[in-house]
Parts: sequence; structure tokens; C-alpha cells
Amino acid sequence: MGAQERRRISVVVPFYNVERYLGDCVAALRAQSYPRCDYEIILVDNATTDRSAEIAGRFDDVTVLRQPVPGSYSARNMGIQAACGEIIATIDPDCRADPDWLEQIAEAMKDPGCQILLGHQAHASSSEALKLLELYEAEKISYVTNTGQRELYFGYTNNMAFRRMVFDSIGLFPERTRGGDTIFVRRAVDKLGPDAVRYVPSMKMTHLELGTVNAYYNKRLIYGQSNERISEILPFRSLRNRERWTVFRNLTRRHKLSLRKKLMLLALLAPGVLLYESGRRKGMLSRLRGH
Repeated sequence: MGAQERRRISVVVPFYNVERYLGDCVAALRAQSYPRCDYEIILVDNATTDRSAEIAGRFDDVTVLRQPVPGSYSARNMGIQAACGEIIATIDPDCRADPDWLEQIAEAMKDPGCQILLGHQAHASSSEALKLLELYEAEKISYVTNTGQRELYFGYTNNMAFRRMVFDSIGLFPERTRGGDTIFVRRAVDKLGPDAVRYVPSMKMTHLELGTVNAYYNKRLIYGQSNERISEILPFRSLRNRERWTVFRNLTRRHKLSLRKKLMLLALLAPGVLLYESGRRKGMLSRLRGH
């Protein structure tokens, strides 16, 4: 990529009590193949109480802001408002970007119709079970972003990138406990059209917290509850079982999975679906009670 084609990128990372992961996250961002002079790193301390702030302060080439208002979305919004980039990338402090993460973002943004990017989320363990679940989640986001069905679109700020004009057009992230990323993406889809959001499988990071199948299942429960509450604000739904089956079939064909791996994946997915639906029921009850 020539110098004239580069775009100034701002990377925003909110953090709260992540001393275990923050150093790895920042080190990976500082070691990107993308020219260091063409991107900035903004860390936002969200009133952390462990050694995270001390770790953040060790890096003299990053900007550290402090947001006392609790919530990762309020922290991200502060970072976005301070950013100078044409493109804003977000990643969580418990994630490690691949060395060419920013290069992949810049390459995808060459398409003027692309406004929001969603990247690939790798799991921290290379176990066969987690690898299969990782492939399924990647196939799912690929399916969602190619259906054109607006109510299916969702977001995840641990691996996203946007043009600044998107924020100028629809505003910042809704400052809520969970789901602000999905609401933001849905609002963008409604205003700019489904094709504005793209899944880029080469835009990879590793979610360091997701190192066991149980950690994956815990996320399914949390997402189910969070996504149910989103439906209070705008039309949103998760995949129906027939759509989940389509994703499964697409995956097995694309990767030519053996019968053993197909059966293994089905056995892994079933508890995840049950936990997601359990989370949805909790979210529905909470909504009905007005909590």
C-alpha cells in the first residue's frame, strides 16, 4: 500500500480491571505491520481499580484518557471524540490483534461503499472443540452480513472498524451496560443500508478470555439476555433454528468436515443454543418486570 493510499487510523481501547491481558493487547497494537506514524492508540481508563492504569502508563507512544462514568461504551465514546483518525478501530483489552490487523482494515476500507467492518474472532485455545465453535461463529456472521435481513445484524466492539462519517451520521454508541454495539450497527444498517456493513475474515484478533468451552457457553448466556433487551429499542432477532441449520451446512461444506467433526460440532452447539435461549428468557422476564 502506497503512502498516498494510507488512511490515518485511531484505535480505541477501553479498559477496566484487565491487568492480566492489557499488556499483551497494547504490545500487539504497537507491533502492527501498518506504519506506526499512520495510526494512534487511545486507551481509556474506565475507573479501573487494579494495576491496569499502571500498565497503560508504561507505553509512551499511546494516549491514556480517564473516563470516570462507568460503562465500556461511555469509555469508547470518550476515545472516539478524542480520536483524529478518518477510520476508527475498536478492540477490547482482553484481545490480541494479529500483526496485519490494521493493514486488513485499511485494505477493506478502499471500497467506498464499506462503512463498518466486523472481523474474525479467534479463540485463545487451539483445542479441536473451540476451533469448531470459532469456525461456526465466523460462518454465522458471514451468513448474517450476506442475507440483507436488517433485523439479524449485530455488532461486537472487540473487533470492529468504522469510518468517522458513520458516527457523524448516526451518533455515538448508546451508553448502556450491554448491546450498544449491536444497536449502533443496526442504526447504521437502517440509515446506510445492509451493504454498508461487511464481515472481513482476514481482519483477525484472538479473544484471550475465551480459552475454554465453558467460557464460550457463558458468553452465549450473556448474549441471549442482552439481545432480548435490545428488542425493546428496535426490531431485532436471533437466528431461527432453520437458519442455524443453514449456517451449519454451509460450514461443513466450506471446510469439508468429516462425519466425526460434524457430530462433534452439533454436540457442542446444542448446549450453546439452550443457554442462549435461557438468557433470552431471563432478559424477557427482566423486561416485563421493568428492570
